[in-house]
Amino acid sequence: MQAVLQDECQVATAKPEKVRVQVAQQIVQVNYAEHAYSPGRIFIQDRESAFSVVSRLYVQYVRILRNLEECYDQVVHPQKRILLRQLLDCTIGRILELKVLS
Repeated sequence: MQAVLQDECQVATAKPEKVRVQVAQQIVQVNYAEHAYSPGRIFIQDRESAFSVVSRLYVQYVRILRNLEECYDQVVHPQKRILLRQLLDCTIGRILELKVLS
C-alpha cells in the first residue's frame, strides 16, 4: 500500500516538473524567435508578413500561458508558485502587447 502511494506521489510531482521544463524550452524558443525579428535585424516591409510574425508569436505565447497555468495549479511549493505567478503575469503582459500590435 505504501509503495502505491509513493508511486502516485512521484507521478503527481513528475507532471508539473515535466510541464515546467517544457515551458522553459518554449520560452527560450519564443525569445530566440523574437530576437530574430527585433528592430535593426530584419525589416519587415509589408503588413501581411508582419501580421504573420506577430500572430505566430501570439499563438506561441498563448500555448505557454496555458502550460504555465496548468503548472501553477498543480504546484504546492510557495516559492515556485510565486515564480510561476510572476511568469504568468509577464506572459499575459506580452500577449496583450502582441494583441495591440496585430
